[in-house]
Amino acid sequence: MFVTLDVVKTRRLVLRALPVDAPGLRYARVLLGGAGDEVHRPWPNRPTTLRWTARRRDGWGRPDPRRLMLLACWQDDALPLPAGELLGVPLREAWRARLERLGSHGTIDGADPFADTATDRAGCAGRRGVTLTYGNGNKHVLDFLRRTNQVVEKTHQTPGLLASCNMFDRRGKGLWTFSCWDDLGAAMKMLYADPEHRQAIGLARDGFYGAEMWFTRLALVDSHGTIAGRDPFAAPRSLAHETN
Repeated sequence: MFVTLDVVKTRRLVLRALPVDAPGLRYARVLLGGAGDEVHRPWPNRPTTLRWTARRRDGWGRPDPRRLMLLACWQDDALPLPAGELLGVPLREAWRARLERLGSHGTIDGADPFADTATDRAGCAGRRGVTLTYGNGNKHVLDFLRRTNQVVEKTHQTPGLLASCNMFDRRGKGLWTFSCWDDLGAAMKMLYADPEHRQAIGLARDGFYGAEMWFTRLALVDSHGTIAGRDPFAAPRSLAHETN
């Protein structure tokens, strides 16, 4: 099986549910993306106060009802339709990545959609890719938001982070994060070495913020299109950390 990840901007507001079905589709989830076009590096330093959260334009504040993410898992022989056809809405901008599953842990709605994938941490080394996290945080919400702001600002300064934003479950059942990395292996080492980030992960795994969490690593196969005007993986590896 393989994964596609679409991030799109629709031409109009989509207020109804978007059921997704297609031949060879094993799993699909439609999410709302965070607002703002400052989702690519470089990022200026931002305040970490809760008051600032709603005004963020880097994808880590309020949701944008026209920015959607479609996470889909397909059988190996499937031919994925374009995102506009899958979602049934006209698009103003679209980006798609085809990804290889490297492992996951945790649950979404009681199950891991990638449960049949063996975790391959060694396979992360030197590979570009995406990390996704999900948390159904219905406890200690203010602490969760405060800690998220602090971790986001630190992560923005991490070498190799190419783009990131949060994603909101359209059913109101959790918060997701989406991050594009120049080297998944190096990113994991740096993030787990940071005490604040490691503490936040430990609290989430222990259920401090809610009943569920989920995390997956996905290696890039190819990508095309743009998010806020750019493909996060378009720059050559030697230039990926340079500011534009």
